[in-house]
Amino acid sequence: MKSGDEVFGKFSVLSSLAPADRQALSAYLEESTYEPGQRVYAEGEAVGSMFLLQSGVVDLVAMLETGVEHCFLTIRDGSEFGLLSLVGAGVAAGSAVVVEPVTVLSLSREQLQAFGEKNPAAGLTLWQGICTTVGQQMHTIVDDYRRITGWARQVTGVSELDLQSLAANGRELDIDLLSGTSVRGRLLKVETVAAGTLVTVALLDGTIQIIPFHAVSCFTLAEPLPPASADNQVL
Repeated sequence: MKSGDEVFGKFSVLSSLAPADRQALSAYLEESTYEPGQRVYAEGEAVGSMFLLQSGVVDLVAMLETGVEHCFLTIRDGSEFGLLSLVGAGVAAGSAVVVEPVTVLSLSREQLQAFGEKNPAAGLTLWQGICTTVGQQMHTIVDDYRRITGWARQVTGVSELDLQSLAANGRELDIDLLSGTSVRGRLLKVETVAAGTLVTVALLDGTIQIIPFHAVSCFTLAEPLPPASADNQVL
C-alpha cells in the first residue's frame, strides 16, 4: 500500500484530510485489479463501497428502456465512483465497466463507519468530501441526460408536437413517464418557466397534476374508455 500522501493527493474526495488522517485511512482501503470488459459492479447489485481509481479507465453505464446500455460518465485515474452506494440501500443504479486495465482502492460503508468512529472529525470531513463529489457527478449526469432527451426529441419529432393545440382542444392523453408509471388525463396547459417546460393535466379522478416535460417519455392520444356493460349499469 502506498503512503497516505501518495494516495490521497490524487482524489478530490479525500484531499481535505490532514496528512495524519490520510495515513490512518489508508489502513481501511482494499486494493483490487480488473481487466478490460470486467465489471467492478453490475447494475442492480448491492455494492456498499466507493472506489478510488488509481489507474485505468472505467465507463459508468446504465440500461435504457430500449435495451441499450448508455455510458453516462467516464472515470479516469484520480477520480472516484460508486459513492452513492454508501447511502440508502447501496444498490447500484448502473454498471462500472472496465475499459483499460484498472487498479482501484475500495472503501466499504462498514470501513468508513469504523474509520469515523475512531476519527470523528476526520470522518466528518470525509463525508463532506463525498457529498461534494456526488453533487459534481450528478451535475455531469444531468447534463448528459438533457443531451440525450434533446437528441431523442429531435429525432422522433416530439419537439414539433403541438401540445398547445392539444390543450386548446381538450384532448385526453396517455402520458408515459421515465419513472415507469403512466397517467391519463386532459391536457390543460403547457408553459415554459425558468426550470423548463411544465405540462398541466386534469386527471380522471379530478385532480390536477403538473409534470415536468423532461420527465415524460411518451404522449399518446387516449383511446375512449369502453362503455359500461349492462350488468354494471344502474337502473
